[in-house]
Amino acid sequence: MTSNDPRDDRSDSGQQGLASDYGGHATVGIQFALTLLLFGALGGWLDSKFGTMPWLMIVGGCIGMVGGILSLIHRFPSDSGKNKGR
Repeated sequence: MTSNDPRDDRSDSGQQGLASDYGGHATVGIQFALTLLLFGALGGWLDSKFGTMPWLMIVGGCIGMVGGILSLIHRFPSDSGKNKGR
């Protein structure tokens, strides 16, 4: 007995490739959040050493955010320039 379900036509390697793509994209948000938290925590620790509360934590969080955004830009380049000739 055969099924007419189009999902049955997918090969196991295609499903594994799709799963690894989802896994790779799922880690992006975690990496972004951890970068932000790491630099924010480093700034907070430096604030406790130098008594500059909360300025270095804010600067650390901003550096973490910029680093996370640059990582996103590097990982997912823009496709906007591909269709300029049309």
